Amino acid sequence: MKVVASSEYLYSVYKSGRRYIVCLKRKICNCGRFQLDEIPCPYTIAMLKRKNIIDMHPYCSDYYKPEALTNTYELSMIPMPYKKDWIIPKEILEEFVFPPRYKRMSGRQKKGRKKTLVRS
Repeated sequence: MKVVASSEYLYSVYKSGRRYIVCLKRKICNCGRFQLDEIPCPYTIAMLKRKNIIDMHPYCSDYYKPEALTNTYELSMIPMPYKKDWIIPKEILEEFVFPPRYKRMSGRQKKGRKKTLVRS
């Protein structure tokens, strides 16, 4: 990949005749993967290597870092009791849920329009 600097944060990365524009300041690339996955895409990695940046952690989302995983399981989870031990209010037990009135047919739906023939 060929990397060309446009400014301090804006770079053009060329691969197979295509140009990808990477902006480090806003953490975006026009391939869409950098902003979608919130981790550097291959074009961003090529640009970071060109700038001799080894530590890519600042360009990754906090969701992928070990601290996020430990924070996820920080609170203790209380297991559900056995089903026979559940305390269900009487008004909930008396409530009856009906099935839907109409059943949707399987398969692809037909179009609701009719084509008209145009003769010249």
